[in-house]
Amino acid sequence: MLAALPVQLAPGAQPAYSVAQRRVNPKPDSLPTMPFDPAIRPLTPHEARVLATLMEKARTVPDSYPMSLNGLVTGCNQKTSRDPVMTLSDADAQEALDSLKLLTLAFETSGNRTTRWEHNFQRGVGVPEQSAVLLGLLILRGPQTAGELRINAERWYRFADISSVEAFLDELQERSAEKGGPLVVPLPRAPGAREQRWAHLMCGPVDTSASGPATSGGGSGVTTALQARVDALETEVASLRATVQRLCAELGMAPSLRPCRHPDRNKTNDRATNTTSQETSRMDLAFTPEEQAFRDEVRAWVHANLPQDISHKVHNALRLTRADMQGWAKILGKKGWLGFGWAKEFGGPGWTAVQKHLFEEECALAGAPRIIPFGPVMVAPVIMAFGNAEQQKRFLPGIASGEVWWSQGYSEPGSGSDLASVKTRAERVGDKYIVNGQKTWTTLGQHGDWMFNLVRTSTEGKPQTGISFLLLDMKSKGVTVRPIKLLDGECEVNEVFFDNVEVPAENLIGEENKGWTYAKHLLSHERTNIADVNRSKRELERLKRIAKTEGMWDDSRFRDQIALLEVDIVALEMMVLRVLSAEKTGKNSLDIAGLLKIKGSEIQQRYAELMMLAAGPFSLPFIEEAMEAGWQGDFPGGVTANAPLASTYFNLRKTTIYGGSNEVQRNIVAQTVLG
Repeated sequence: MLAALPVQLAPGAQPAYSVAQRRVNPKPDSLPTMPFDPAIRPLTPHEARVLATLMEKARTVPDSYPMSLNGLVTGCNQKTSRDPVMTLSDADAQEALDSLKLLTLAFETSGNRTTRWEHNFQRGVGVPEQSAVLLGLLILRGPQTAGELRINAERWYRFADISSVEAFLDELQERSAEKGGPLVVPLPRAPGAREQRWAHLMCGPVDTSASGPATSGGGSGVTTALQARVDALETEVASLRATVQRLCAELGMAPSLRPCRHPDRNKTNDRATNTTSQETSRMDLAFTPEEQAFRDEVRAWVHANLPQDISHKVHNALRLTRADMQGWAKILGKKGWLGFGWAKEFGGPGWTAVQKHLFEEECALAGAPRIIPFGPVMVAPVIMAFGNAEQQKRFLPGIASGEVWWSQGYSEPGSGSDLASVKTRAERVGDKYIVNGQKTWTTLGQHGDWMFNLVRTSTEGKPQTGISFLLLDMKSKGVTVRPIKLLDGECEVNEVFFDNVEVPAENLIGEENKGWTYAKHLLSHERTNIADVNRSKRELERLKRIAKTEGMWDDSRFRDQIALLEVDIVALEMMVLRVLSAEKTGKNSLDIAGLLKIKGSEIQQRYAELMMLAAGPFSLPFIEEAMEAGWQGDFPGGVTANAPLASTYFNLRKTTIYGGSNEVQRNIVAQTVLG
């Protein structure tokens, strides 16, 4: 029945049986007559490391597989993703390969200039691909929980859920003697741990009575594993230091790479002191006294003006209404801060890149709703850059005050990441355009007053040359909005239909058929906004709270996952500052914004998944009504803070798709940044 479990091959991964298909003239009589039995002939630590490294590289770097001896030794001696860390010589690896060849677990193939090697693990051991993946990870990384195995297997094989992993582990544990006997064993739960870890038996029996993290396949135990993690973190910190110094040079700031605690929301924030706090894993920038005073001003104002009921909803991931979102926008508009990125000449505050970043950070950490970006962050810069004086006078005040809600009309059925293929037509008739067509995935379009649209005004030449940028009143006759209900139960996106909608020609931004140029200008703002680094910083603190409540904070392996996430969020913040600095100096930041979108969206999915793993089975119930503030129903998932977790997880599945799917963005980055 295991074959029916919902598992999916990871993108770029190679099916294990393709190894046999690529083998050069394999000899049928060289295959084992019975599965490999580690109880009779266990692998040595070197043999296990060499075999598992071949398995890993076959799936993660198929272009470099089969492997040369030199590449194999490098892979075996990695300091990351290895427990224990080893130092194999060429002779050690060759000796292990010769033994594995006799066991029919590895084969020699002909390369262009040198001998290359590939594994025969599945056929030699007699296990399905999913089981082979789990065994390979256990050999390389040491004992792990089912949840850790699922996360670590992402580049090898994509398991649909933890139960899939557990089912294959159970099968490996219950393997009959005729098939070679058990290949994994569960270890006793460590003190404070909620889940048991599993170890492999490919190198013989494991002492399950030993306290603390068990080891398999040889090694120096806890000290070696901890040292490996320290080495990996030191390498990442060194890289981040170099990044910080480069960005500080661009921003004209003095770098201060001191560890510091997270800003205390109830006390004066002294980011240069109190380094003895337990939360010393983040690096920070030393802001000038003027910038620190600006931060204090923003924090005090937000604390005094942000409604507490809205803040409570944001901090607990509860449902926000239109009144909540637009109400906060109007409060900011009254202060003159809704267009926080605008120049003074257009009614904005004229803030520097650093001030804009500090403003967004303080709002996010205080629990303010995200500013709906379509007006102040996306279409407003296009109107400022390409609109005429009359259009600026007509549209910008309503955006700045928060009174007018804007929607985005980009994606269509069949025109998502390939935006240049839009088919919605706008035909010029006298002093107006007649618009016909359909837009889809229009975020919060049911609330929209106006929409900025990409429409096709010509079919001559390249697709990009026939697109125009049109502003459309959504109350116009012929506009139909139909909400789409998503996995999380929300109607966040919509279909919008246009049936002979009349749009005055004066609503055309810039020149006809030049809309693609304006769209690209807007996309850099959209992708920067999608990254939403400050939301990630706030949600990181929420993740830590959930982990502590559910007892997962005491699990060092799980804390490692949180630490890696926090390092990536800090790196993302550095990228945000780089984009803002590029905009400040007039450089084109679109390519960097593409990188920002990729990393930011993946981080959002990671913290949502880690929250689910922290709460375990208590995160599974999905009760739509639990998203309402003040809900008092019976939640079968432990504390009520777990109630929104399933909804958040469902909702954030989309982040790697909208705004230009990550796969397409990687291609663009490869062409425009890497060359």
